[in-house]
Amino acid sequence: MKKSLWEVQGWLYETMFLLKPHAALVTGVARRLNPSASVLDAGCGTGRLGMDTPAHVVGVDFSSTMLRKAASRLDGVAQGSVVDGLPFADESFDAVTNINVLYAIGEGYPRALAEMYRVTKFGGVLYLANPVSEDLLPLVREHFRTSSWREIVRSIASLPRFIAWMVNLAIRSRYTESDFLYLEEADLVKAIEDAGFAVESIEPTYAGIDRLVVARKE
Repeated sequence: MKKSLWEVQGWLYETMFLLKPHAALVTGVARRLNPSASVLDAGCGTGRLGMDTPAHVVGVDFSSTMLRKAASRLDGVAQGSVVDGLPFADESFDAVTNINVLYAIGEGYPRALAEMYRVTKFGGVLYLANPVSEDLLPLVREHFRTSSWREIVRSIASLPRFIAWMVNLAIRSRYTESDFLYLEEADLVKAIEDAGFAVESIEPTYAGIDRLVVARKE
């Protein structure tokens, strides 16, 4: 059940990029990347990160439906999980990105962070965004506050897909309730530091319900 629900989510995920804060988060991380860097997008979804950076981006994701879309946007894709072990050698990447993935891993997040640390080169950078709250209302308010009327019309036209996404999320939450974990800011920083990274900055993003942490492997 859990796997099939994630596969359905893969078909619906593109709808999220109609939300201005979601698109801004992914684009903002992409533009921070060194253009010459080798990057692993751990939990790449449909590969949108690769559309806004000239960096060499490889993606890994659990969902085959997401990867089919990501394959046309990234320099390489692999199906896998940061919890079960990334299919890459130690110190393979100059940077690792992890955008709104850690919370869905639940109690497995220390293993996921250890894997991201393992594949990052010394001196390399981790860009990790994770929600500190499950309240989605700020996200919706920020979208309508910053959208043009054309973007609002487009959002309304896509309402059936948003509803399908939310219904699937609700069903998935019912079957995987223990998997969802919203770390507070201090706990998120501690977890990243415990994995071996040195945190360089942390800032609110995603209409304030996320924290974007930039950390380095020293």
